[in-house]
Amino acid sequence: MYICAHSDAGAMGFVINRPQSLTFTDVLLHLDMIKQEDSIVLPKRAREFPIQTGGPVESGRGFVLHSDDYSSDSSIPVSDDICLTATLDIVRAISKGDGPTRATMLLGYSSWAAGQLESEVVNNGWLT
Repeated sequence: MYICAHSDAGAMGFVINRPQSLTFTDVLLHLDMIKQEDSIVLPKRAREFPIQTGGPVESGRGFVLHSDDYSSDSSIPVSDDICLTATLDIVRAISKGDGPTRATMLLGYSSWAAGQLESEVVNNGWLT
């Protein structure tokens, strides 16, 4: 689990170890960003770009957790060297080979109400 936001109001994060059977090419096709015949000319890195299940909330919504060498107006820093972007500009950049050097796409996210995550940790609900 990678926690991106935590406050008195709750927490938000991603499961980062559950690969999807979906490929980045599938995502591009679903978003009508490419046609099937264009998929073979995608850069190798784009064809092999990892897709993960980020959590049970809004499982159709995509997020890219990535290194800070890529940034757009919609990128949100979540640590000193990690950013989160949830707009199509990063998907386009990755498909052209212009995306971040390190990244994974996450479908869905995990969230906790105020105090819920802390309670789960205290009650040994998490291996920390």
